[in-house]
Amino acid sequence: MTTYFESCRGQVRPADCNENGALGTPALTARLGDAASSALLALGHGPRHLREHGAHLQIHTETIERKTPLRAGDVFHVETRLADDSASGILLEHRVLHTDTGVLAATATTGMEKLDGIGLGPSPALQDKPGMATYIGRVSAAECDQMRHMNVQYYMDKGAQALAQFAAAAGFDEKGGAVFRPLRERILFEREVYAGDVLAVRTAVRSVEADGVHLTSVLEAMEAGAVAARFDTVAGLWDPKTGALSPLTDAMRRRIETLPVATEVDFPLPRPIDGPRLPQDVPDHAKVTCRRSVNTWEVDSALTATSAFQIGCVSDAAMHFFTHMGADHEWRAENDIGSAALDYDIHYHQPLHIGAPVELHTHFLELLSKPFRFGHHLINATTGAVATTIEVTAVLFDLTARKAIVLPDTFREKAHAMGAQDGRKST
Repeated sequence: MTTYFESCRGQVRPADCNENGALGTPALTARLGDAASSALLALGHGPRHLREHGAHLQIHTETIERKTPLRAGDVFHVETRLADDSASGILLEHRVLHTDTGVLAATATTGMEKLDGIGLGPSPALQDKPGMATYIGRVSAAECDQMRHMNVQYYMDKGAQALAQFAAAAGFDEKGGAVFRPLRERILFEREVYAGDVLAVRTAVRSVEADGVHLTSVLEAMEAGAVAARFDTVAGLWDPKTGALSPLTDAMRRRIETLPVATEVDFPLPRPIDGPRLPQDVPDHAKVTCRRSVNTWEVDSALTATSAFQIGCVSDAAMHFFTHMGADHEWRAENDIGSAALDYDIHYHQPLHIGAPVELHTHFLELLSKPFRFGHHLINATTGAVATTIEVTAVLFDLTARKAIVLPDTFREKAHAMGAQDGRKST
């Protein structure tokens, strides 16, 4: 690691920018923290290894020198090298680069004290892996919820940054007005990740379709060497004001053909969804489980609500919905029960803009022995139009054993009263 290696990759969000429209110091410092965590993992000081020993590395010096600004929507990456590894401590050198242009945005150093008596843990394999690297970062403590793992909305945030990196590699340019955004997305959650964990996303092309590009991505927990989530995405060019689609140009298609292609071995197709599906219209027995409005820090570079905002509504709604089922906060706290998502199937119908009030209407679809399925219609409360529909498969979760539990009878009875079908015979 005496030579530079890639330690962080992502996109600048509007909320990351200061009053001058450039990447602000707090956000840049956080991304350099991601880079340092990634570098430390490569050196054998992974966060899980350190936690097992009740230790952590303490940063004692940081320097940043700005070169050229990064702005909202820009994609970037960080390269890091080990400048010093002595008895006094570890010194890392970073350079922050604009991915599109290769222009140097900043240089920085991070100095950390040595750990006494803590041996090195396993380091992730750095050899080439299938697909293209589209995200490298870490889980921050602020991204973890009451279940003590990373909340679903931040899987979406990291997936969106990965999609922006793919768009840059494919030559998409938002200056023409149309933006490259997901139209349909399936996410399978396979493993919990926790504060400090270093994550990486790899993306490959399944096919080029009439309305966009069919992509697949895996989000990997680097220290564990295991897939935490799989994304299957159809993305296209849509007008951020109206949601109207634009066809891909021949030049775009030719550029996409040069990018890594997905194989079934490395990027298996998600399993088909069985059982009842979400209807087009909101059913009469649906419950309103969330009311919010889109704020300035919840939009992307095209000033439309991010997927993280929309799935944040779903996350907020879950606790209200479970309360209707008798799994209220008091019961959950007494029994140390939480919930965990297994599968999201998302269709984006219309963009949501700053200030738009939204309502989430939720109803049950199906009950299995442990998993249960329910659906959401995210409605623009001003126009009444459906902006997004989401089907969710989830489980109630023992927070001590970190395992799914069989659904309580009272929960099942109330779910049946709300239209849930019993799917246990088909399992």
